[in-house]
Amino acid sequence: MNKGGNGNDTNQAADRGGETVRRRIGRRAGQRLLPALCLSICLLTGCSLAREEVPAREEDRLAGFLITEQHLHSGTPELKMGPDGKVAFVEEDVKIPGIVLYDQSGRPDGVAFEGIEGYALCDLKVWEEESGIYAGYIMGDEIFSDVHWVSGDTDSAEATVYVEQGRSGCYYFNPIYQTTAGEVYLLPGTGLASGTGMSGETMSHSMSWERTFRKGEEEKKEGSSYTLHITYADLPGAQELLFFREDGSILGSMGNEELTELWAAELWELKVPPEAAWLVLEQEESGGETGRTFCNRGDGRLEFLESGENGYLVKRSVNLQWE
Repeated sequence: MNKGGNGNDTNQAADRGGETVRRRIGRRAGQRLLPALCLSICLLTGCSLAREEVPAREEDRLAGFLITEQHLHSGTPELKMGPDGKVAFVEEDVKIPGIVLYDQSGRPDGVAFEGIEGYALCDLKVWEEESGIYAGYIMGDEIFSDVHWVSGDTDSAEATVYVEQGRSGCYYFNPIYQTTAGEVYLLPGTGLASGTGMSGETMSHSMSWERTFRKGEEEKKEGSSYTLHITYADLPGAQELLFFREDGSILGSMGNEELTELWAAELWELKVPPEAAWLVLEQEESGGETGRTFCNRGDGRLEFLESGENGYLVKRSVNLQWE
């Protein structure tokens, strides 16, 4: 399990209705979280948006989701007789208990479910005795890119996962719930599948939850929603970073070996020579083509995709320091 940064980390505090919200995205690679069977529906699609309303479970709140590439078993089917006298198989969802992971400072840093391999994006609420408030900890594995959070009575999150083109498979969105006692558990979810996985192809899945409660004489609502886009892209190859003067002449360059060493060291800051007016990152793509990312003087970040684990691509973000 990789606990290192990925060039796209955020760890900041914000206020949300009397509670502290701390964001921490991209802290880990993947989790070893029971390969199993499931009877959920898998949709074959090229470009679609699947919307799913997950049920309110008493006081438990939808706190995120776990992406898996296998169905999760939802229980042992039982033969039951209905009021009409007909006998049918009934399979009830079984809660899969999980644990909250903590970093060295004692703050939540993720979730894990024994024997299940997957990637989680979640928002956990934790009571902090010292400050006397509930703190919201937003966290996700490093495959999640372009993460956008909106906090309020209904919290919403949207993110993208980039996958190497040609990698066909099924992706299941399993809801993570958190109880009022702070415990977490997982339920089996539905899935999306792609047959071709061509570059530029996108599939999307949306999951939402809402409940109504009374606070004194007032009726209130709370809820959460999560939207994930799975986008196929070319697997990046060799890189070269070119620095240009104002007149368009090349000032200098960094080759693939030098850049590979820089990224491997997870040094996500780059000093740009004072004579440089702009820069271009070139990356080899399939079919012999070259992808280019441009940054002008004053731009704060250079973003690009690089190969991750298990066929996923990770978006890196390098802070540019223009001298």
